[in-house]
Amino acid sequence: MTAEFPPRPEPPRRWSETLQAWLAWFGPARLIVSAFSVVVVAAGVAWLVRAPAPTTEAGLPFSTTAATAGAGAPVSEGGAATLPPPVPPESTGTTEVPAGPVIVHVAGAVAAPGVYELGPGDRVHAAIQSAGGATAEADLDGLNLAAA
Repeated sequence: MTAEFPPRPEPPRRWSETLQAWLAWFGPARLIVSAFSVVVVAAGVAWLVRAPAPTTEAGLPFSTTAATAGAGAPVSEGGAATLPPPVPPESTGTTEVPAGPVIVHVAGAVAAPGVYELGPGDRVHAAIQSAGGATAEADLDGLNLAAA
């Protein structure tokens, strides 16, 4: 009885021969379909992680003049009055209320967005009411409706 030896390994091939053998086994059609699938998946991932478009309210300017200053409220996605920041009191410890009317721009989820004139001491709630009130989509919980 003769002893059986394992088969001898094939001599090493160059990488170009290995690539050609792999392409012959894999096939050009599968290679094209695989490349197309990778491109589709990459495009889908890029579409899913893209930044959302900014809201319309994000592009509106803020009023910063001291003549119309009153206690402010930020613009929210639910609709709010764009009021300027409060003017720091110079000599007293209280916030000063402007003597004349205050002009505000009300934008967002309100019935009639636009520029409105409010009386001295009016609150954000009055600005929303002057614009016809909040719509059903408005999120008023993000606003301080009592801000002057």
